[in-house]
Amino acid sequence: MNPDSIRQFLADGEGLTIEYKECANGLNNSVWETVCSFSNRYGGHLIIGVEDNGTPVGVNPHSVQQIKKNFVNILNNPQKTSPSLFLSLEEVIFDGVLLLYVYVPVSSQIQSCSGRIYDRNEDGDFDITNSADLKIYSGGEPELIEGDVFKTIIPLKPDANGSETLSGDLRTCTTQDGTQDKRLSMLLEYSTVPRSRDEMQRHYGISTREYFRKNVLKPLLESGQLKMTIPDKPNSRNQRYVKA
Repeated sequence: MNPDSIRQFLADGEGLTIEYKECANGLNNSVWETVCSFSNRYGGHLIIGVEDNGTPVGVNPHSVQQIKKNFVNILNNPQKTSPSLFLSLEEVIFDGVLLLYVYVPVSSQIQSCSGRIYDRNEDGDFDITNSADLKIYSGGEPELIEGDVFKTIIPLKPDANGSETLSGDLRTCTTQDGTQDKRLSMLLEYSTVPRSRDEMQRHYGISTREYFRKNVLKPLLESGQLKMTIPDKPNSRNQRYVKA
């Protein structure tokens, strides 16, 4: 990776296939969620040492080797990442600071992180493990069972060892627009009592704080569907949000 390509990624901004992480001294959980979501969607470019707004701040040079080692170890730990991914971080000097870069390719199987499945939508990573709209093509016909709710039974394919595994192409059949509309409706119902931003973000199932603020919280406030409990102090630590 060369500095000119990094410059272009920073000019393009975060999106469906580009993600920035600050992580100056170590990797946080959102890194694995992004790797998982890139694998399940179209692949993507992950740049570490950059703020959400695209400002390169760099990675602590004393932490680089440990960060690179942890990245490889986690992606090869079946309890954390399944199936394993063979990726490594590349060091890039950009405008005098040290960045780490990796391209995450599309996986041929459903990728999970700590037992959860993430998908990519715009510049956010969504936990869709329990989504009612998650439909996974696995090479067999789903079976519908009528009970308290309709459940989809997804046939599993045997792997090389004879064990049944979840596989298929997540990209061809997740309905993101419908899912997002339902998530917003569910979030508003959840907020009929005052909720903190963190509570709402967890309920919505997205890990990226800036994406949640720009694309979920702010539009709901501006449209009048949501209101602040302390409107004269929008940045108060005691701020809560409630359905209007």
